[in-house]
Amino acid sequence: MGTWGPGNFENDTAADHLMDLCAPLLTEIEESMQEPASLEPDGYDADVVMANLEIIACLSEHLGRHEHSKLGKFLYPCVLPSPETVAKWKQVYLAVWDGYIDKLKPKPEYKTKRRQVIAETFDRVEGLARAQEKD
Repeated sequence: MGTWGPGNFENDTAADHLMDLCAPLLTEIEESMQEPASLEPDGYDADVVMANLEIIACLSEHLGRHEHSKLGKFLYPCVLPSPETVAKWKQVYLAVWDGYIDKLKPKPEYKTKRRQVIAETFDRVEGLARAQEKD
């Protein structure tokens, strides 16, 4: 295809580069979701999943197409999973959170605020996936 617009990501090379950045983040999330025990709040994967979701959300929200074309909408910013998949991820993650967090004896305020941030992050990514489906 080559180039389809004047923006920094409206060419094959940059679009491929962005996909190369996003794909491993999504793969890590998918792998962690297959092993819910790895999502316990004091575990490595729990933090990495949330960091990856935040990175994906930021890329999706802030890297813009200069011009809106059908091809650009398909490729940009990265191919997200379906909104239903993101909703399922949220359900799995929060089930582990809710079932484990009290074992760590967190302060009630932290527990409430952290859960809210987790839910909001999943909701942002789900919303971005819904918008991608509409494009």
